[in-house]
Amino acid sequence: MEKFSNTKSGDIILKLVDSIIDNTELLSEIDGAIADGDHGINMNKGFTMYKSRFHETPCSFSEGLRALGMILLTEIGGSMGPLYGSLFRGMAEPAKEIEVIDIKVFDEMLSKGLEKVRSISEAQVGDKTMMDTLIPAATVFHEARI
Repeated sequence: MEKFSNTKSGDIILKLVDSIIDNTELLSEIDGAIADGDHGINMNKGFTMYKSRFHETPCSFSEGLRALGMILLTEIGGSMGPLYGSLFRGMAEPAKEIEVIDIKVFDEMLSKGLEKVRSISEAQVGDKTMMDTLIPAATVFHEARI
């Protein structure tokens, strides 16, 4: 898929939410190998809040990202809330007024999300954080696009 409708794709966020909820135990298990093991629980809490508030509210993809980001940023403690909240809110910004998200726009979304996370975290690849996947993913996507 080279592009998709921003205005008609809010259900993608609900599918993301369901995936996180369905994998709560696995996320905590993985986190427990290097940290305190509460990552899945915290993610489940925030993503469940989003689902309960927006499961019947049609929204665009970017509106869904922004709303999920706000819930995580303002209502979930620990490091997960601010980090993922900043990522999703950052990703929503470039698509705010866009009807169709194409490869160029999605590249901008990944870059802006990464920029927002970097504004609150100095973590780099190798630090056993979300940056171990986010930085390479954004880089490879950008390089493949150009």
